[in-house]
Amino acid sequence: ASHGPAQNFTPAAQARLPLPEGAEFCSIEAPACFSRLLQGQERLPQVLAEHAALLGRYRHFLALPDYHTLSSPGLAEPLPPLLYLARAQQVLSLQALQLALAGEGKAALALLAEDQAGIRRQLAKADQLALKMTLVSMLNRNLEWLVRLHRAGMLPRPALLAPLGPGERSLRFAMQREFLLGTVMLENLRAEDIPSLLEEASLWLDYKPQMTINASLVPYRQV
Repeated sequence: ASHGPAQNFTPAAQARLPLPEGAEFCSIEAPACFSRLLQGQERLPQVLAEHAALLGRYRHFLALPDYHTLSSPGLAEPLPPLLYLARAQQVLSLQALQLALAGEGKAALALLAEDQAGIRRQLAKADQLALKMTLVSMLNRNLEWLVRLHRAGMLPRPALLAPLGPGERSLRFAMQREFLLGTVMLENLRAEDIPSLLEEASLWLDYKPQMTINASLVPYRQV
């Protein structure tokens, strides 16, 4: 809060969990990914042990009933760690695979159902466009895992997917924040050192606050 929009504020460095990487984190939508995971199933216990803390935090996130953005829109607004979020879901999916391979299909199905319910809960509340799109991708990945494990005979038949509700489908909150972010950036132009770069006369000719902000919304109409 003590830094202006023009200042490149970077939070103090802090310890982070290792980002999961490796062949086990291939995209399940890719043609050879599932078969490659089955061939390398002996590595699953090691991978799950290495990323147990991340998996625990991910399951905690899925259960949160009130997760939403508290920071003000602007260039310095921190984004959620979306890559960690997506990789954490892959860790959970690998745990479901391990359970299914051990003959515990019901437990694997329950874990994927927990994943799906949590994603849909957060999807309905997401107020950042990047987060909304990431959650949509994660929901798709969850369904891919359900289908592949069921077709392989390792999972009981999943329940029918309930239709997405209005909150899950809506982009209202996410787009409101996008519009506000654009507005804040344009409103801050006069407070910055733009005149020294463009000369004051050029700024007055090219940038008219209210008109420019309204014009910036036009490309969104079709969407």
